[in-house]
Amino acid sequence: MQVNPINHTKTTFTSLKNPIPTETFISELGKITMCEALEKDIKEVAKLMRRNQAQSYKIQNCYGGREDTKQAREFLRSINKNQWVKDIKEHIMSMLHKPDGKSTLLVAKTDEDKIVGYATLQSIDKASASHGVVEDLHLDFDYTKGNLGHYLLYKITKNGYGQFKDIYAPCSGMSGTTPLLRELGYEILPETSNASKFLNREYNNSYTNQVWARKVL
Repeated sequence: MQVNPINHTKTTFTSLKNPIPTETFISELGKITMCEALEKDIKEVAKLMRRNQAQSYKIQNCYGGREDTKQAREFLRSINKNQWVKDIKEHIMSMLHKPDGKSTLLVAKTDEDKIVGYATLQSIDKASASHGVVEDLHLDFDYTKGNLGHYLLYKITKNGYGQFKDIYAPCSGMSGTTPLLRELGYEILPETSNASKFLNREYNNSYTNQVWARKVL
């Protein structure tokens, strides 16, 4: 992604050991600032994450005309959306406050300070915290047409150097993710590998197995 840097500053709210410098640039989507999330950003990230989760649930369960799809739609309507956001906020805060200090929540903001994308990186092994995973990567629908998601993935991967031995990332969720992962040096893992099985147990739902990629740092 071609960017024209405007300024670089630092914040230490999330990556306590290796903070990502703030970068403001002009893109095909307008002026974008990419930075580590501040505490005031968490609620907006949680809302964006909730919309993503709801859409994923609808795609998997709410279409097809069967009786179970009607039950799925009713279940989705019955959820307390405010509590849903609160639960996501608590999950984010617990991730960011991991004692190893390696968790990162990277956000993309417009010139009006609206959060239009985010990516998360955290450790997955509790003992040495030497393995990382890109747990989430999502964009607001209106910002999926450019290369913003690719740049988020690039930045979050770069942040892993010096912190982890390797990083794992899912191969779906955004158009063109797998070619980009290969471009960034990730290796697509067989679904039968021990790493893939472990990651699907930890991070995936019960409907389908995710394909994972690994980058040695």
